[in-house]
Amino acid sequence: ISIQPTPSTTTAFQSGSAPNFTYDGTLISGTSVILDTDLTGLLSSGNVVISTAGSGGLGDILVASGSTLGWSSGFSLTLNGYRNISILAPIINTVDGTIATAPNGPVVLTSTTGSITQSAPIYATSLTAAASAGSVTLNSANIVGAISGSATTGFSFTNTAPGGTLTI
Repeated sequence: ISIQPTPSTTTAFQSGSAPNFTYDGTLISGTSVILDTDLTGLLSSGNVVISTAGSGGLGDILVASGSTLGWSSGFSLTLNGYRNISILAPIINTVDGTIATAPNGPVVLTSTTGSITQSAPIYATSLTAAASAGSVTLNSANIVGAISGSATTGFSFTNTAPGGTLTI
């Protein structure tokens, strides 16, 4: 599944209604696309879960460069990738533009058979990242209130908060 700013001829399947939406990329062959504007809109009114499976495709989730994925609510974003999750654009959940005091929703990243990487920051009250068979490398200028996670082949995280930088 690719989360991107431009439309495509293929879209991902959406089910559910507020406060819980689910996108399942396994229902369409090829690359399923979710527009960043659609996803941002859904996150303003409910929790969103995006999942992929290994059959019918590679099972990757890509937050494509150039996307704008930001929302201001207490709802959560969960990315469950069968294989790799790549964050190439910022994921920003703020309330009134602040992170530290905002009661915003968590970001959850889970990879079953691959790794989780980023080249753009994540801003959220909490972040959970787990790679059952790979690594987690989240070393952009993240601002996260609480971090948890695990990885089989290595876990690396950098948090750049107002009080200083923490690298794990």
